Amino acid sequence: SHLSLGNLEAYADTIADDGPIALIGPRPGDLVVDGTALRERRDRRLYRDRDIRLFSKKLELHLSDDGSAAWVADEISYRVPYAGREAALALRYTALYVRRAGRWEILAEHMSYPLAIDRVVDAAGSERLPRLGKMGTQLAAEAEAVASIARLVHVGSADYRKNHLSTAPASLQWLPTPEGEYRASEITSAVRIGELFGSSAKTQRTGIIAQVTASGSVAWVAEQFFVRSRFNYEDLVVPVRALYVFKRSGEQWKIVQSHLSVPVSDGLLNELVFGERKLSDKNREKAGHTAVSP
Repeated sequence: SHLSLGNLEAYADTIADDGPIALIGPRPGDLVVDGTALRERRDRRLYRDRDIRLFSKKLELHLSDDGSAAWVADEISYRVPYAGREAALALRYTALYVRRAGRWEILAEHMSYPLAIDRVVDAAGSERLPRLGKMGTQLAAEAEAVASIARLVHVGSADYRKNHLSTAPASLQWLPTPEGEYRASEITSAVRIGELFGSSAKTQRTGIIAQVTASGSVAWVAEQFFVRSRFNYEDLVVPVRALYVFKRSGEQWKIVQSHLSVPVSDGLLNELVFGERKLSDKNREKAGHTAVSP
């Protein structure tokens, strides 16, 4: 994409700026909910001061029946040079586009770094998981139904999940863990987000944006919530961000793609990628580069 290549002007021009949007990244501060804010052209890429390289590994593109909207899923190999070697971050990417006046515009996107469950539990137990930035509430009247589904699908009955989770061949669900990928018929029986952290887990929503596209055939929901649980005798509070793409089937809405993640702090990301929470001056000098900023 233009953002991946550092072309901020071109990237900003593809973002819808006449209503709510949600651009979610791997870190807690990587959140934009106002298209006009992109006029500052701030570079939001990870390790943006490095000679980064990106490779698409598994791009999937889906088009709505009426051709007015499209959504993508991709697995990205994000290459970052440091100290004479190159680290490869495995990122997930979801985006929703709408077609307006002959051009495609982004309404929502979500890029994340999957975390193993033991890493999440360890970071939550040591209070190293970051606080969530403020998303607020932007809920269109016609989007109340999809907002409700996004909340209840995590706690509803098996029948409720079957009614509102698509099992079509192209349907996809990503949970925050590397192994948390489910497709088609696997989705309705997939582990729920709360169950990752124990049977007593409860969710608490802290922000939501829900919109229906102009054609009425596709909708999207971005939300933030906490999972509160007692896991291995510890009280855990895990921040979660999510993006859902809905498709209308008759009078019923179904989730065709969902992408959930746990945001990761700069220090934890450095530790996971390079083995150091704070990249040292010694290694920076050895690599012949300036300071690394995730």
